[in-house]
Amino acid sequence: MIYLGVVAFDSNRRMRNLVEVLCIKENAETYAQTVEDMVDMEKAIDVKEMRIMFGDKTVSEQIVHLLGIEDTCMTAGDHKHMFGPDGVWAKPFGAVAYAAIEMHLKTMFESRSKYSYKRAFKSAKANRVLATRPDLQDKLDKIKAQSNRHAGHVR
Repeated sequence: MIYLGVVAFDSNRRMRNLVEVLCIKENAETYAQTVEDMVDMEKAIDVKEMRIMFGDKTVSEQIVHLLGIEDTCMTAGDHKHMFGPDGVWAKPFGAVAYAAIEMHLKTMFESRSKYSYKRAFKSAKANRVLATRPDLQDKLDKIKAQSNRHAGHVR
């Protein structure tokens, strides 16, 4: 069973739970359908006005695509989904390389300025584990290329 909760800020800038769903399987289609169902129930909700979506980076990217808002809605991962041995960023690097650069990835994710983001990126790239692995350096470059989606200083 998977729990899905959609939240939004009200006019007083307080976070409110809009809907709760229990799902058998987690997938982008279920999330997108839930948002579309919310619109059917409450006409004041405008999907095109959604500006940020938090959650599993991989699933979030698919959801905004299914809803047709990938150009206007930023997806932002969270610590639970991005980091740790099962995190979105851990899988492409493998256990050894990920352990070597995890602190740099966290600094990039939490960065409050472009400078701190770039410094952490350069440190990760210069790490001895990645230095001899062009394939892993390419994966790090892909993360940097999507910095507008996850860098702390952007959110």
